[in-house]
Amino acid sequence: MGTTNQFKDQSISFTKRLVPWTLYALLPIVLLRLYFYPLPFPASPEPELPHSTPNTIISHTSSSPPPPPPPPEKEKAQEIPCDYFSGKWIRDRRGPLYNGTTCDTIKENQNCIKHGRPDSGYLYWRWKPSECNLPRFEPNIFLKLVENKHVAFVGDSMARNQLESLLCMLASASPPNLVYRNGEDNKFRRWHFASHNASVSVYWSPFLVQGVEKSNSGPNHNKLYLDHVDERWARDMDQMDLIVLSIGHWFCILRFTMREVQF
Repeated sequence: MGTTNQFKDQSISFTKRLVPWTLYALLPIVLLRLYFYPLPFPASPEPELPHSTPNTIISHTSSSPPPPPPPPEKEKAQEIPCDYFSGKWIRDRRGPLYNGTTCDTIKENQNCIKHGRPDSGYLYWRWKPSECNLPRFEPNIFLKLVENKHVAFVGDSMARNQLESLLCMLASASPPNLVYRNGEDNKFRRWHFASHNASVSVYWSPFLVQGVEKSNSGPNHNKLYLDHVDERWARDMDQMDLIVLSIGHWFCILRFTMREVQF
């Protein structure tokens, strides 16, 4: 009986000594495990700085949807300016807005169809810029833009031709009334579009400034006064809302010298 109790006491004493030794042995193993293989912890979200990302706020009512993004063609047209003078003539099946049989403002000696030109293929062309699209001329839109305004073409035969072409295109939407004519060969004329209270005029002024044209009975050169504007159109300048100037190189002749320019 005494022997059994002694053996039991020795076993308990050995167990008490073994437990601390086991803990002391496991502690370095745990530390080494944590050192080489640390436990993964979820990354805490970083607060967003107010100035880190710009915010765009779009507000609209529930009844009206947000506007759609502009098409790529429109964005490109807004970014790159178009050179309308760089392009080529291409065929156009729609044809022009007028011809020699539909426009009364074309002069008789310039009316190809009336004088028997047999072909009509020259009418089916349009100008196509290389870098952008040139919309077809809309006479109603143009008349709306120049409503209650006066558009004046000032220059030589180029200005006259541009005016007559514009009149023919506008006449396809609203008939104009010739309200004024003067000068040799009606070089000073004005039309009025009653539908939009708009006026279109032409002023013959090949030099834009005062000058004397060469002639068989006068000087063999053009005499220009560069410091005096031609009063034949300048006196009406305060009545013009839009002025289109176009002249040729009338002053560039072989006998032209600086001494012939009168100041």
